[in-house]
Amino acid sequence: MVAIILAASETTKAAALKAGFREEPVLIRYNPVLSTAKNKATIERELFEMRPYQFLVSDFWGVGNE
Repeated sequence: MVAIILAASETTKAAALKAGFREEPVLIRYNPVLSTAKNKATIERELFEMRPYQFLVSDFWGVGNE
């Protein structure tokens, strides 16, 4: 499984690094399409054609309290 922290305070960032997270440059694109299997497959196909080393397509977006 993968966990990606998109935004965090310096305190949370320090705790995450201590817990085994690492900083990596990422490219993020928000795609405001309806969450359907067809749309997910379209986005995945586009990414496969770009041939990145790793990618994630997800429609789950969490917001937490600090």
